[in-house]
Amino acid sequence: MRNHEWDVRFTWIGGACWTLRTDGFSVASDPSLCPAGTVQRFPFFRSLRLENPVFDASLFRNIDLWLLTHDHLDHLDPDGARVIGNSSAVYCPEHQAKRIRQNHGIFASEVGWNQSARMTGNGWEVFVRAIPAFHGTNPLTAAFAGNVNGWLVRLRKEEKQLVVYVTGDTFFTGQVRSSLEGEKIDLVIANAGKAYPGTSILSRLPGPLTMGGRELSRMLDVLIPSLAVPVHFGTFSHYSETSPKLHTRVPVRILCPGETTEIPLSSVR
Repeated sequence: MRNHEWDVRFTWIGGACWTLRTDGFSVASDPSLCPAGTVQRFPFFRSLRLENPVFDASLFRNIDLWLLTHDHLDHLDPDGARVIGNSSAVYCPEHQAKRIRQNHGIFASEVGWNQSARMTGNGWEVFVRAIPAFHGTNPLTAAFAGNVNGWLVRLRKEEKQLVVYVTGDTFFTGQVRSSLEGEKIDLVIANAGKAYPGTSILSRLPGPLTMGGRELSRMLDVLIPSLAVPVHFGTFSHYSETSPKLHTRVPVRILCPGETTEIPLSSVR
């Protein structure tokens, strides 16, 4: 049974950054907010921001929970770090809290794969579990990219709940699939874009760093969420897909930066 009694709104800002707001609780992720024209410098390549992030400063006020999938510059940069308030709970992958604090002044709590955290606020009970994520099809590339978390978030209030899977930069490996087995997911927020470590032909030899439309379609046809919203495409020059081409039986909403969509809210079974 679906219930649209409460307003649940998802806004894509650009890149992997988004907010999700409902009655008295808000979640956001991966604030890379540098303007278009910025060159982000990675260890072995550079990437140009092609599109401005689209947001009003009020969008980031009073965020209860920030989920950082990892600290690469297209997920967390100095401009983005400034919108994370001191009153927010911030979760990040293992072995990244110290670096995030030193580089950005953010105090984050580490959550390892398949570990969980719980918080409450305004009548909501929120359970967060770190889901394995593999940042590349090539094991060496993925290992070099470092720890990445996906996140499974269960927001519960009275008889209602919303279950959200945030993929992070990953492919749908057997380990990811087994971590999600048995979950009834309302919303998948999926990092797509089929990113590569650079923009040259040679940069494609190690294989992609994130899913493209084909890989995401396969994931969705296994998970069967109520809705999927792709993010992490078009924004940077190392994202090879400007818009994911999906062939799946799952309802999908393709948004533009700054666009907001309503999310279905399920009943607890």
